[in-house]
Amino acid sequence: MGKNLKSEFVTWLTKEGIEFLQAAADRVIEECKTDAPAETGWCKIRDAFVVPAAINIGLYVLKVVLEKAAAEA
Repeated sequence: MGKNLKSEFVTWLTKEGIEFLQAAADRVIEECKTDAPAETGWCKIRDAFVVPAAINIGLYVLKVVLEKAAAEA
């Protein structure tokens, strides 16, 4: 029962959850990049590069973890 539930959850998260997270991340990144030109100093660098890179790296790591979990399930 537990392994089947894990497999179903990982499959659902891989198919639907990642799409939702990617859409949310795209909105946040777009908003940050839109705000970046109005910022100065560190805030401009943060909004233009740091936040988008951190979000994209986090999503990549999540996808890799889900792929490994799906392979184990």
